[in-house]
Amino acid sequence: WCKDNGYAVVAGSPTEMSLLDVRSAKSSLFNPTQTEGWYANQSFATKEKVSCRWLAIRKTEVPNSLNKKWDAQQKLLSDLEQVPNAAEMSWFITTYYEVRGVYLFKGVYVRTSSVISGVNRVNVGDFGGSGLFVSYYWDGDYDSILGVSASRKF
Repeated sequence: WCKDNGYAVVAGSPTEMSLLDVRSAKSSLFNPTQTEGWYANQSFATKEKVSCRWLAIRKTEVPNSLNKKWDAQQKLLSDLEQVPNAAEMSWFITTYYEVRGVYLFKGVYVRTSSVISGVNRVNVGDFGGSGLFVSYYWDGDYDSILGVSASRKF
């Protein structure tokens, strides 16, 4: 199912890790201009975790999710899919690179389930030589390089 649907399976972190923990452990893979990170004092960055379990996450944005608002993107998910949090996506993207040497989400950002201020969705992406970026968009925003991420429900 994962291969047929563009997913990769990656082992989660050996212990629970927040986005800040992931960034600290893999700092060379994050954009250096965000070393302190605008999100350092945001609750999602410390409370939401990636844990020791298998992660099955789509290697690209959900098909047809670019240039759509959050509500429209949600309708594209199947009953077997959910949107992972920022810690899970950051761990997945950086671990996949460490193992395969492949930059996922190069030139594209994907929304996560993590939020700030209630309606600003955290997104990750544009991973490449400059490192992984973490930013946010208002749920009502859309952009040609902004899609939505998906993980397989278990």
